[in-house]
Amino acid sequence: MKPLLSIVIATKNRVPYCINTVESLLKLEDEDLQVIVQDNTDTLELKEYVLNNFSDSRLIYNYTPPPFSSIDNFNACVGFATGEYLCMIGDDDGINPEFIKIARYAQKNGIESLGSSQIAEYYWPNAIEKYKEGNLSIPEFIGTSLVFDPSKRLIPLLMTGIVNYIPFNLPRVYHGLVKRSLLEQIKENNGNYFDGLSPDIYSTISLTTLVKKHVLIDYPMTIAGTCASSTSAASVNGEHNGKLEDAPHFRSRNNYLWDSMIPKYYSIQTIWAETGIKALKSSEKSYLIKYFNLEFLVAQSILINPNIKKLIMEQSKLVVKSEKKSIILFHAKVAFYLMLVIVRRRFNKLVSIFHKKKENRIHYANIENIEKATDLFKQYIIKRDFDVLTLFDKI
Repeated sequence: MKPLLSIVIATKNRVPYCINTVESLLKLEDEDLQVIVQDNTDTLELKEYVLNNFSDSRLIYNYTPPPFSSIDNFNACVGFATGEYLCMIGDDDGINPEFIKIARYAQKNGIESLGSSQIAEYYWPNAIEKYKEGNLSIPEFIGTSLVFDPSKRLIPLLMTGIVNYIPFNLPRVYHGLVKRSLLEQIKENNGNYFDGLSPDIYSTISLTTLVKKHVLIDYPMTIAGTCASSTSAASVNGEHNGKLEDAPHFRSRNNYLWDSMIPKYYSIQTIWAETGIKALKSSEKSYLIKYFNLEFLVAQSILINPNIKKLIMEQSKLVVKSEKKSIILFHAKVAFYLMLVIVRRRFNKLVSIFHKKKENRIHYANIENIEKATDLFKQYIIKRDFDVLTLFDKI
């Protein structure tokens, strides 16, 4: 029987975390659930563990030895899914135990894309200094829902240089819920489910050009995990910037063609922007490229990555010159956006000081793994006595 929901995981070299994540998923005794693991680990450790310890027919495991790029790993992973709906999570993440109930509602009501404005967060032990013993935090959701046309948010995203697409709450495969048929449509149009260097932003932009109605709830559907070897932990520690050729995203992708619209330096901002531009150019809404704001991207990059400011400006001016635009105007716009962002940050800081807003997250300390975090999440839901279906009353 065809499953309703496929949870897909592309993994590499994080065996203990992946094992625990899979165990937490398979504890959910529901035949509508399918779990896909596409493994590209350097050893056979995970493969041997799966063969010797898992006998659940809901689990589909595949091993592809290196060399195999991360994007290839993600594409292969989605290719194994057969569920009507799909959600991608990391190998150190988890899901809300009521996720399948949400997917059933989506199926019954013909919803093609559904996301959450809030995500529970779990830091594995020793991931970051602040939470050395492991920490789960759950946002105090109210229980609201919103339906909107996501394509109308593409221009505002482009005007901010695609430096951070997450606050726009667009359709997404990663920690979201989408009909798998939409991904098949992307593959039919572009040759693959994912391209560029970031599968999340590529699928987000691609889906946004296809989805007409996107449902957004404030109820966390997933648990975003951060382990010691995750990119999130590296980002917290300021390790994600430098020369473009040093970016780990290029492993096993020696012939990758970087888009000429984006300066050649390595940062989260340029990886996202370059992939976003690629996705948009491959869609029927490619005409929106004209709204892309290079100067805002550069200003934000300087503020977030001050240690490579010289490199940022050098590479950005090369783009400006190649497009035969004014260097003087470029400098003026970057200076303007720098001032704008700095003033906005200081204003928001002052507001937070005067209002002294209480943190709207509940923290649980000393949580040893994602399985325990998922169990605790389930207990919290029971304690709240919250009916997830009430989220959709006003839709």
